[in-house]
Amino acid sequence: MNGMLQTIMERRSIRKYNEKPVTEEQLSDILEAGRYAPTGGNCQTVHFVVITNARIREDLRARVQEAFSEMELSDDQYANIQNSIRLSRRGNYAFDYHAPILVVAANRKGYPNAVADSACALQNMMLEAESMGVGSCWINQLHWLDENPAIRDFLEPLGISNDETICGALALGNYDEKQPVKPRTGMRVADRKTEDYQDIINLPHHVSEHRPHMSMLDRAAQFSPFAALTGYDAAVKETARLTDRRMELNEEEQEKISERLTLLKIHLGDLPVVEITWFVQDERKTGGEYNTVTGVVKKLDEFHRILVMTDGTIIPAEEIVEISGVLFRSIDDTFA
Repeated sequence: MNGMLQTIMERRSIRKYNEKPVTEEQLSDILEAGRYAPTGGNCQTVHFVVITNARIREDLRARVQEAFSEMELSDDQYANIQNSIRLSRRGNYAFDYHAPILVVAANRKGYPNAVADSACALQNMMLEAESMGVGSCWINQLHWLDENPAIRDFLEPLGISNDETICGALALGNYDEKQPVKPRTGMRVADRKTEDYQDIINLPHHVSEHRPHMSMLDRAAQFSPFAALTGYDAAVKETARLTDRRMELNEEEQEKISERLTLLKIHLGDLPVVEITWFVQDERKTGGEYNTVTGVVKKLDEFHRILVMTDGTIIPAEEIVEISGVLFRSIDDTFA
C-alpha cells in the first residue's frame, strides 16, 4: 500500500478537538493543498475564508443555532438537517464542534462546477491535514443556510460577497484520539472485463433457415420512428455543431492583455467603453466559442480573476484574447 492510499484510508472525521494549536505553517500547507485542487476548465474560482478568531466563531455558532431553531421540521428532510434543527432547539448546538479553525469554501453563483470544485479543494485539505496529524471534519451547515439572510449578513464582512455561494466548510484542529477505520461495505465497483465475454464473442452470426436476410434499407426503416422522439433532432444537431479551437496567446500577447487590464483598473472610475473578446469553453464538446461584448466594466475582481460588465456579463480574465477601446489609444500609438 502506498503512502497516499494509506492517508486516504486512515482519515477520519474528527468531532472533538483539544487545546493544542495548529501552527501557521501547518495551516498554510493545508490551504495550499486546497488551492492546488482541480477545477472545471481550470477556472480556479474557489474562495477560502479562514476563521481563527474565537469570538467570531462563537458569534457565528449562535447565528447558525438560531437559524436552524427557526426552521420547520418535515419528514422528507435530509436526516442531518433534521438533527441540526432538533439540537438547535435544545440549545448549545456547535455546528463546527468547537474546532479552533473554520475554513469556509465559496464559489461563484451560477457556476455549474461550484460545489464540485469546492469539494475537491476541501478533500485535498482534509488529506493534507491527515498527513500531518491534524484533525478535520466536513461541515455542511453553512451550505444548507446559504440563503439565510442572517448568515449572509454575518459572513459578508468576513469576505463572502453577494455573487458567491457557500459550498461547504472544514473544521480543523488537533485531537487526542480518533475512531478506528471502518471497513467499506457500500459504494460497489462494477468491473466488467472484456475477457468475461470470451464464451460468446467469437460465436458465428446466426442465419435463419426460414426467414430471408433483411436488406440494409429495410433494417434502417425499422428505426425511422425514433426520429419522432423528443430531443432526437436536437441530438443530431448537437452532434453536427462545430466548435472553435482555443487560441494560445504568446508571451507578448499575454503582456499586452495584462497591460491593458492594469490601465483599465486605474481608469475604472471614468467608466470607459471597451470591447472585449474572450473564449468560452463548450460544456459538451472539446473547444468552444469566442464571445465579444462592448460596454462598461463595472468591477475588476483581481482575487477571482474576473471582469463584471454593467449588464451582468462575467468574463474570466484568463480567457480574454482581445481588449480595445479609446482608453488604449496611447498604448496603440506606442506600439505602432
